[in-house]
Amino acid sequence: ALYGLIAALGLVSISQFMLAYDRPLHLLAGLFLLYLGVRTLLQKAPADTANGEPDGNSNSKLAQVGRAGALRAYASSLLLTLTNPQTVIMFAALFTTLAPRGAFSSTIALTTVGGVFCGSIAWWCFLVSVVSLARHAIGSKLRLAIDRFVGIMLAAFGVVEIRRAL
Repeated sequence: ALYGLIAALGLVSISQFMLAYDRPLHLLAGLFLLYLGVRTLLQKAPADTANGEPDGNSNSKLAQVGRAGALRAYASSLLLTLTNPQTVIMFAALFTTLAPRGAFSSTIALTTVGGVFCGSIAWWCFLVSVVSLARHAIGSKLRLAIDRFVGIMLAAFGVVEIRRAL
């Protein structure tokens, strides 16, 4: 929604900043991806039980994760998204293409951004629901294998981004 707002309202100076500092942003994104990959590789295997409760007990899992863990996950996802210059370029192209010809009022821009935000939220809620249901259907060994694979891929993408910056 933030990049959609930037593109829709024509905040060219912010877009120009993102494009001017393309390399440092790629380096920052690459280092962050590398960090996430290594952290994922080094994390412990998920347990099938939490405090003696079955794996499906969401209350005990929610208590374990806590507000700080959820906030940390949100902040890391937001940082990763904001350091991706391709996102602002994509939204600028999207809004340039979809913008009505003639007068493009701020009301239309904000309505478009609201639509993009609602669509994004709906998509992420769907994905989180599917993954949450699927994670309870698989065992801890398969989840560990998936975590290891994802960690390797994140680290590899981080290396690619760092190379792009250099």
